[in-house]
Amino acid sequence: MPKLKTSSLRTSLLVLRAQVGDIQAFSELHKLYAGHTLKYLKAIVGDAAAKDVNQETWIGVFKRVSSVVNPTSFRSWLFRLARNQAVDFLRETRKRPYSLEETSSKPEPPPVTQAFEFELPSALNDIDKHLSALTEQHREVVILKYWEGMSYAEIALITGVPIGTIRSRLFHAKSILKDRLSATNNFN
Repeated sequence: MPKLKTSSLRTSLLVLRAQVGDIQAFSELHKLYAGHTLKYLKAIVGDAAAKDVNQETWIGVFKRVSSVVNPTSFRSWLFRLARNQAVDFLRETRKRPYSLEETSSKPEPPPVTQAFEFELPSALNDIDKHLSALTEQHREVVILKYWEGMSYAEIALITGVPIGTIRSRLFHAKSILKDRLSATNNFN
């Protein structure tokens, strides 16, 4: 998965501008990062709730951006805020009974058009299914490492666990994914 292409200098300047009330700077931060936080939150809380939790995350960013002490660490701060919102959401939903809407399955992906000259192996087409088979902890580190391109230190900061635990979770997650992909398509 591609790494975030935003330069840290640009992000730092946007954060500084947002801290002094520049709405345009906040809007640019939102454009740069909201899709990434949404993808991350989908992995934690599921598709149905991710948009709402992402919105709450960005409301929190708007309210608390002035508390960012080091603008170069904005991305880690942002994902930590998103994680906290997700944890709060999960804690709250576990307190109340689930409705059918909350437990419904994911929508079907759009059909592959004939315009493609090749097809990906079916296991790769179903990567969301394979990721959803991971525990929340394993899925979270996979998303942060491979989709967001974060370092072990950044992931440790966001999740609040030691780097060794991050490495272990990634090792186990990759092992599980490899086994699932091998079983699905006989990859070796």
